[in-house]
Amino acid sequence: MIIPPGKEYIATKKIVQGKASMPEEFIPLANYIDSTFKVKTLNIIKDTINYGQTERLRICLETEDEEKIFHVDGLFTNYDPEKQRLIAEKYKQIKRESQNQAL
Repeated sequence: MIIPPGKEYIATKKIVQGKASMPEEFIPLANYIDSTFKVKTLNIIKDTINYGQTERLRICLETEDEEKIFHVDGLFTNYDPEKQRLIAEKYKQIKRESQNQAL
């Protein structure tokens, strides 16, 4: 979840207002998430954790109800590890395909 007035919130708000677009590299992943889980992805934000060693994706969805879909038992507890795995695998696949096309 993103909290106002953070930079992620401002970037996502601009997308919702039509003043900006989701980064091109994340559109295929957003389409996958939307069709697989029946949600509306507004933005995907990539950063790193573990001193830059691990990529992390933050998926910004339209509603809290949609976010609950990604938590265990539909509660705001731990994220569902299977859904995390599916999204991570799809992201890696898209990234590999993009790198292969660039060659």
